[in-house]
Amino acid sequence: RRLTSAAMETLAIIAYKQPVTKSQIEQIRGVNSDYSVNKLMEKELVEIVGRSEDIGKPLLYGTSTFFMDYFGINSIEELPKVKEFEQKEQSVGALPDIDTPSDN
Repeated sequence: RRLTSAAMETLAIIAYKQPVTKSQIEQIRGVNSDYSVNKLMEKELVEIVGRSEDIGKPLLYGTSTFFMDYFGINSIEELPKVKEFEQKEQSVGALPDIDTPSDN
């Protein structure tokens, strides 16, 4: 089954920021992420990897080995770098600069 856009956002945050608490995910997304985190855990893409030393000792989330297998990567270092996304985003749909004659 496909993941919702909310689940994909949450999964990306966990993958790039791990280990991460639910409150850190919510701070980045700006919305409650309980449902998305729970669904990702049900699908075994995300797992609890420990507890933070912050007040209340919140749970820390990270990607699972199933996540690695599913996306065909051997380590988190193989995830695309943010710079790679920025370069592709700038080149997609971009029109070349065209010199236009002035109206003078």
